[in-house]
Amino acid sequence: MAGFATHVCVESTLREAHDRGYTTHVIHDACAAFTRTQQEHVREHVIHHFGAETDAAAFAASLDTAIPAR
Repeated sequence: MAGFATHVCVESTLREAHDRGYTTHVIHDACAAFTRTQQEHVREHVIHHFGAETDAAAFAASLDTAIPAR
């Protein structure tokens, strides 16, 4: 997941996805909150309960290995 308002929109989507049985990953450097404190709170206290976090570079690298070469 990526998006704006990490502490509102991304967090609520993360929780809903978890409740529906999805495996979720938040791309922390592709998200933003209104303040650094809000961003850090979600990273430190919320994400690990409902999914995992990664950064954009690791996510992009995972796509390279997830798609079979033709």
